Amino acid sequence: MKGRLALVGCCALVACRGSKVQQLTSAIDVTLANDGGLIESFADLLDAGLGFGGDPLLVPLTRVLTISDVGGGGLEVTSASIAGVDGGGVSPFSIVGVVPTSLGVGSGSPLAIQFLPAAEQVYSATLTIASDDPMRPVVSIALAGTGSTKSALDVTPTPLDFLQVGQGQTQVATLTLASVGTAPLFVSGLSLGAGTDPAFAFVSSVTTPFQISNLAPGNTLPISLSFSPTATTPANPTGSVVIQSSDPAHQPFTVPLTGQALLAPSAAIVVPAVVAVGSLVTLDGSGSADPNHPPSLPLTYQWALQKKPLGSAAQLSSVTAVKPTLLADGPGIYDVQLDVTNAIGVQDLRGAHASITARPLEDLYIEMVWDNDPIDMDLHLLTGGATLNGPGDCTAYNADAGVGCQPSSDHLVGPGPEWVSLASPPAGTYTIDCVEYAAHNALTLATNVTVRVYVYGVLASELTQTVNTLGSVWEAGTVTWPSGAITAVNTVTP
Repeated sequence: MKGRLALVGCCALVACRGSKVQQLTSAIDVTLANDGGLIESFADLLDAGLGFGGDPLLVPLTRVLTISDVGGGGLEVTSASIAGVDGGGVSPFSIVGVVPTSLGVGSGSPLAIQFLPAAEQVYSATLTIASDDPMRPVVSIALAGTGSTKSALDVTPTPLDFLQVGQGQTQVATLTLASVGTAPLFVSGLSLGAGTDPAFAFVSSVTTPFQISNLAPGNTLPISLSFSPTATTPANPTGSVVIQSSDPAHQPFTVPLTGQALLAPSAAIVVPAVVAVGSLVTLDGSGSADPNHPPSLPLTYQWALQKKPLGSAAQLSSVTAVKPTLLADGPGIYDVQLDVTNAIGVQDLRGAHASITARPLEDLYIEMVWDNDPIDMDLHLLTGGATLNGPGDCTAYNADAGVGCQPSSDHLVGPGPEWVSLASPPAGTYTIDCVEYAAHNALTLATNVTVRVYVYGVLASELTQTVNTLGSVWEAGTVTWPSGAITAVNTVTP
């Protein structure tokens, strides 16, 4: 019934003999109100009780009373309890929150009563409030409510199977919650069950409580989960989703989670650590393997040349072969990577990496590279007191120069490399000159030039300079043999 629940205790007035002094005592008042004002008075409640009406099963309905002191002397509430439940079983009525105790003069405090029916039947009970009101030390209010309709939860699919998923991969699957009862479905909890493998996780929000209508089209809700196996995930992990709801037939509803974790294949590379410049190197990936039982074969291969020396034109003969080759066409470091994928599409987690260092076989090897492609730079190695372009100048057009040198061909357009090597240099001093020879319509003449000097197969010095004028000569440095001592000169002349 509509109205306000209020209990008003009487103020006791005590007159002292021969005096006009009066004493105010405790008096209890109980009201039920909402934002719109008074709903039921205390007199109404004493007459008709506190009714909750019909409520769907396992859906909580709360009504809040206000206990106040109206006697002017303050009020002490000693207890509040619910007893005498009709219908048997656990009481659907309960006090939630804190029971008020000491109330000041004219103040009030809330007392919340919840109705949570478990069956489709009529329930009744009695709320008893005890206080120090001398006129009404005990107040009893009848409680009534009916479990009217009930929710029903249907979940598909169950179990939720993620099938085969590899390490480093993630598979997402969806549970669909459907409200199929005569009342909306109230979901109070959504969690992973105890012992669920950590590879399983929620993708959707699991914030509760929420309600799902029992009428289409709004009576379903998708919940997404993921399965992400790691190196520690067992082959057949398990888990569950636990759904706490107002469906009395499923307390709770538990959905098993299953999946098969596949181990990732491992990539392996076998290459020589050091090779001679000009060597054709075989990269061997045949040691790559799939650890699953049985293994998921064949493996597919993906190679990449991640780094090579400046000026090198090296390329892999194939990026998908088990054993591709690589021509180490200049001195320096060549970095390669291999990734492998098994027959069901699981890729290795980290790949394999290898470095190959190409070193000259000659005792003295000098290399020049530059960064301005149209520019033609020329490398000269002057023996003894030779002059530029003289008989003792070892260049692409003077192959011997009397000392057994072996020059590269002339790179008419940059960036090189050009090189000069001597298998066994005669004793003496050698001068390294670099000439900016031709522009070939370059937009700028500014060119950064690098000279690397290898002594007995080891990089002994790296010299750099910027040249800006056609015909300019950069004297990079000198090499004294057989000590292999390198002196940087670093002068540029027009």
